[in-house]
Amino acid sequence: MGSSKDNFHGMSKTGEQFLAGVYHHLPSILAFTAPHPNSYDRIQPDTWSGAYLCWGKENREAPLRTACPPGVPLDLVSNFEIKSFDGCANPHLGLAAGIDGLRRHLKLPEPIESNPSDHSSKLKRLPQNLQESVE
Repeated sequence: MGSSKDNFHGMSKTGEQFLAGVYHHLPSILAFTAPHPNSYDRIQPDTWSGAYLCWGKENREAPLRTACPPGVPLDLVSNFEIKSFDGCANPHLGLAAGIDGLRRHLKLPEPIESNPSDHSSKLKRLPQNLQESVE
């Protein structure tokens, strides 16, 4: 992620753009990264799987989460998770979404610091079944 205290929420510009690409494409790429009908049984609010389109720092309820291992200052990002992908995911499409963010210089919105369910009126719900993800 190229940590930097001087950049967006501890991420380098490259890290932010990559994560912004995944954020931007997340609702549509779920068809390939959660490709089984049973995948959507897991992507529910309040289950640490990320049911709303958002990202957060150390936020286990956000589908996109930046994280730091113990001992690393919280204002430096060392890695991120895409929590709504499952074991059947096509990781290449997740990477392609990130690369698109780099090419288009996309920017992330502000992070959600609390449970996204508490902001459900403001946040887009991710597809709730495979049919919704392909529409």
